[in-house]
Amino acid sequence: MQKKYQCLKRRGLLILIEKIPNTMKLSFLFMLISFMSFTAKAAAQKVSVTFNNVKMEKVLSVITKQTGLNVAYSKQVVNLDHRVSIHVEDAEVNHVLDLLVAETNMGYEVKNGKIYLFDKKYERTIQQQEKREITGVVKDKEGEAIVGANVVVKGTTIGNMTDMDGKFSLEVPKNVTLQISYIGYKSTEVSVGKQTFLNILLTEDTEMLEEVVVVGYGTTKRRDVVGSISKISSDDIVKIPSTNLAESLQGMSSGMMVTNNSGHPGSAPQIKIRGLNSINLSTDPLWIIDGMPIHTGSSEHTQNGVKGISPISMINPNDIESIEVLKDAAATAIYGSRAAGGVILVTTKSNKGKLTGVKLSYDGGVSKIPFSQNDIFVDSPTWWKMMDKAQANAGNVPTDPTQIMATQFWGERPDMTREEAIATNTDHLKALTQDAYFHQFSLTANKGFETGGVMFSANYRDEKGLIKNNDFKRFTGRFSFNFKPLNSVEMGVNANFIYLKTNGVKSSQGKGNGGWANWRYTLPWYKVYDENSQTGYWAVNSGYNMAAFSDRNLTRNDVDQYRTLGNAYLQWNTPLKGLMIKGEAGVDLIVNNSTFWQSSLLAPTAPFVSRAFEQSVTKSNINYDAYVNYNRTFSEVHFLDVTIGAEASRNWSYTRYAEGQDLQTVYPELINPLTMNSMGGRRGGDAYLMGLFARVNYKLMDRYLLNASVRRDGHSAFSKDNRWANFYAFGAGWIMTEEDFMKDWEWLNMLKLRGSYGITGNTAVSNSMTYLSWGLNTNKVFGVDYLHGATTVGPMGSKDLKWETTANLDLGFDFGILNNRINGSFAYYTQKVSDLILLGNVQPSVGFDTNQIYENVGDLKNWGFEFNVSSVNIENRNFTWKTDFNISTNKNKILTLNAAEQGKGKEESTSIRKEGEALNTYYLASNVGVDSEKGIYMIEQRDKDVWDKAYETTSTGKIIPMTNNNVSNNKMIQHGKTPLPKFYGGLSNTFYYRNFDLNVMFSFAGGHWLLNSLYTTGTQMSSECNTVKDMVGNTWEKAGDNAKYPQLVSGNNYHYDNDGNYSEKTVAYGSVGQTTRFLQRGDYIRLRNLQLGYTLPKSVLNAIRLSNVRFYVGVTNLFTITGYDGLDPETQQDLPIPRTVNFGLSLNL
Repeated sequence: MQKKYQCLKRRGLLILIEKIPNTMKLSFLFMLISFMSFTAKAAAQKVSVTFNNVKMEKVLSVITKQTGLNVAYSKQVVNLDHRVSIHVEDAEVNHVLDLLVAETNMGYEVKNGKIYLFDKKYERTIQQQEKREITGVVKDKEGEAIVGANVVVKGTTIGNMTDMDGKFSLEVPKNVTLQISYIGYKSTEVSVGKQTFLNILLTEDTEMLEEVVVVGYGTTKRRDVVGSISKISSDDIVKIPSTNLAESLQGMSSGMMVTNNSGHPGSAPQIKIRGLNSINLSTDPLWIIDGMPIHTGSSEHTQNGVKGISPISMINPNDIESIEVLKDAAATAIYGSRAAGGVILVTTKSNKGKLTGVKLSYDGGVSKIPFSQNDIFVDSPTWWKMMDKAQANAGNVPTDPTQIMATQFWGERPDMTREEAIATNTDHLKALTQDAYFHQFSLTANKGFETGGVMFSANYRDEKGLIKNNDFKRFTGRFSFNFKPLNSVEMGVNANFIYLKTNGVKSSQGKGNGGWANWRYTLPWYKVYDENSQTGYWAVNSGYNMAAFSDRNLTRNDVDQYRTLGNAYLQWNTPLKGLMIKGEAGVDLIVNNSTFWQSSLLAPTAPFVSRAFEQSVTKSNINYDAYVNYNRTFSEVHFLDVTIGAEASRNWSYTRYAEGQDLQTVYPELINPLTMNSMGGRRGGDAYLMGLFARVNYKLMDRYLLNASVRRDGHSAFSKDNRWANFYAFGAGWIMTEEDFMKDWEWLNMLKLRGSYGITGNTAVSNSMTYLSWGLNTNKVFGVDYLHGATTVGPMGSKDLKWETTANLDLGFDFGILNNRINGSFAYYTQKVSDLILLGNVQPSVGFDTNQIYENVGDLKNWGFEFNVSSVNIENRNFTWKTDFNISTNKNKILTLNAAEQGKGKEESTSIRKEGEALNTYYLASNVGVDSEKGIYMIEQRDKDVWDKAYETTSTGKIIPMTNNNVSNNKMIQHGKTPLPKFYGGLSNTFYYRNFDLNVMFSFAGGHWLLNSLYTTGTQMSSECNTVKDMVGNTWEKAGDNAKYPQLVSGNNYHYDNDGNYSEKTVAYGSVGQTTRFLQRGDYIRLRNLQLGYTLPKSVLNAIRLSNVRFYVGVTNLFTITGYDGLDPETQQDLPIPRTVNFGLSLNL
């Protein structure tokens, strides 16, 4: 931004000089003379310095701070390690410099806003040599001339400044070296040799620009941070044109794992910062946009598995300026009880300068599922062939379609012969899905003026999903205004207005849901269309016609969302230097109207009537905060930054709904009084939060850093005795490269050691956990089934319930080497969560329906490390190559549980919750493959005595058949195997060649295990689900076969009992999903983004009177490398992430 403004400024100045009259040129000459007198005035500036026995370099740094005069010298010629003692008050710069060089061979000269130091003897030698004239030009990496750059012969005062075109000329001796410098750029040296013309390139000095990061209630310099904070720029965010802002963050920050759970547009990715830190409460991070905490949970009504829309998808990524991810207690503790899952701070764009302009952009793309049905499942003739063999092996006659439909279909069962079924080969994936696309249009306009600025943006996105009739439309409008009515007063407003409309489709598995997950249960000979039926669909209400369940003439699940998100602030910079007072108020208001309707033609059973449900949910979050900030530097070595404030927020919701059936009219005139079953409204549990907070940052000699923060929060969900809690953090840092003993390590530009410890809390507590919850139960009371219209209670809240707290320890270091071409950070962290809120048991006599009560009874620990590095591998005039890499690890362990779960733990479907184990550790029978003699699956036998005594699972060494009974009684704790990745990260390479740019980004995760449900169902050889192609030719046929899969037997019922003996009666073997047979490594690496861009040259832009034009084309999710056999290692059984070809254009007026 700074460079572009300078370029415009230079060109504008040239045009102005050509057109001004002679009288004005004369005036300009006088102004130039006045400017040249700056040298004399600079040398006459007053300074005060008091030092005893310090290096000259330290004294010069203080002079620079007091006068603004930078020091130029050659380390090879001038030694600033010389120690001096000096005591002066209000002395002129020249006088102080005279004192400094008095006992050395150094000389100095003050000119062009700099202090030049040189060796007197070397200077005389150079001056006496024969000279020749050289010329040259100094430019930046974009080819723009740099005006006013200093070009000096190394070790001398011979030099000049570049003109309006970046050109210079000098008379220099032979074989000298030039030093070129300019504020904001890295200085460089060029050997002249025999050259007469030099083309010199300067690059930005990122260290000099001192990156600023956003922290809670303020900002700070990156080098002064003692906590773990990652910053993601707007340029990185918009590289991946996704519907949901959260999707764009995948692989961009260490310590933050982003998992895309579904390929549906607008669906919510899962974000976890440094793993899981609760069992029952939310572990999601706190999102704050421009100081305003926002809603992140879906609020629309979802019917039969229709995917909800994430509120984060309502935020326009083009409006984002930067995102900071706060990970440790030093960074998050100031948010207290809301910071257990980390904090994501979003700063939106605003116009606080004088920039005026308009930006227009278009993004588009086409997506498709990266596989076909033929890649996964067998065709119809193969399915029938395998089914006939399974029937024969079971001793049954071949089945026919009528028999299968009689047992599987709900409603209509069309007539179909075997021959017709074998000849019918339906591509259900093609019937259900489509090639998706999206269009996105954005407009940003800003206007700056002396006392403030205004920015407006608008964005419209129209997206067709992969599933037919799954649409997503979003319009966002944003207004940002800041104004300084007085020099000491600033005020501003940020307002976002969003409208979102989506047509949902079903995605839950199971018969009758008809959505994506039902695809694998639909046999290849089932038809889709029937031109002779009333609806045009075959077996429309069978529960298996997925296309019918996505037809908007038969069913609808629509959502309209309106959102207002904004805040206003007032800031007063008081007359007391460094003291600022700021107040903010914000609101996040969401109105969500959702409608579900299903035609009577889809009703599976009697009564065959239509159904409808309408719901309107209003959610509101109002937030106020006010704080005082004081920051000052004392005696040049002590820096103090203090923030003290208070915050209050209120969350509430209101729901109105109506439900009816046997509608008299068709959609959209849904429910009327004649067909209404129920209606009502309810107020959601109001939640109030109040907090007092303070933070102190102290820095000594620009190298020793201390940080402390504290917050006291009160939350209305807790009883009065436990409502308030204190949270705190302490941090320290040491910038070692500022020490004298590190000065010789010129390759090491920055090394900072840092550490922090603190306590944060979890505020995701509902009123029902601490107060009595009750409801109407029309089936039973106190366990008696024949009583009706009764009121039941439970689980009961506890007035003794208190906060879950997390103790965070973070140790790390930040580094920059080779002129900061390589920089990064490393951190090791541990988190211990205490007082986990779990359900405990109470006596049935108390009268609870569930006999359970919430209590603080558990502890959990997780730990890991993070590493990130950024490097500029190559940088010259025409080509630049940059790399960004990050990797993080995370493990966890349950330390204690409640009394009921101690010892043997608690089994939860395919996992177990047990002390000493990781969360979600798999609890499955250990499958050892197919018995080569019998053709059945075998599992390891668990040692019952060891389990009964110590609740440990060990094998007896014996192999037993995989009967359902054996599986249930021989499950083993799969130590270390969980679905949570143990490591994850991202790798991005960006290349610039002239006006082209290329970004290649990978994301990866690994160390976790996934239970492949596609194969647990697709290898069952059943009339209830399709069959995977991998079964073909890989099943057991005869004794001695070393087969991948067991013998094909219909219903998976074999003639071998629990001990492996032959049995006349068949025994069920259908629990393969409760074994490790299809437990697979979930490791993957995905080419997340490949994008090629081209920016028009400045010469073309000048001709068409535009400031910037860029085109791009790219592909997201081009390929994935994984050993997982399922559809997608991220979404698993849900709709996979599509491969998208995208393209776009942006132009700045």
